[in-house]
Amino acid sequence: MKILLQITIEDNKRVLIEVVDPSQEGAVVIAVPMKKDQNALTRRERRVVGLLAEGMLVREVAKSLNLSVKTAEAHLSNAHRKLDIHNRAQLVQYAVQHHLIEFEPVPDVVLAD
Repeated sequence: MKILLQITIEDNKRVLIEVVDPSQEGAVVIAVPMKKDQNALTRRERRVVGLLAEGMLVREVAKSLNLSVKTAEAHLSNAHRKLDIHNRAQLVQYAVQHHLIEFEPVPDVVLAD
């Protein structure tokens, strides 16, 4: 039997705690640092990231979600920190990979000679 717990420890670093067979005396406890994409974004952060990845400006996101611009910027900043991303291209890549936005590949275009 395994029990998995996720906890946050000092410096906002998350670790995965694995307790192996806790019914036994002297149960083994293992702490493993979590990878960056396991640092779940909040629902609001995911929404802000998705809208920005679709091409909206921060002020447009704020208006559509009924937030102040500062709050939308804070959600974006938190997402950048949690995901260790630094620009819009990385943000879009994350949004596509995690299905925060719909993505349809552009078909191959054949140019006439």
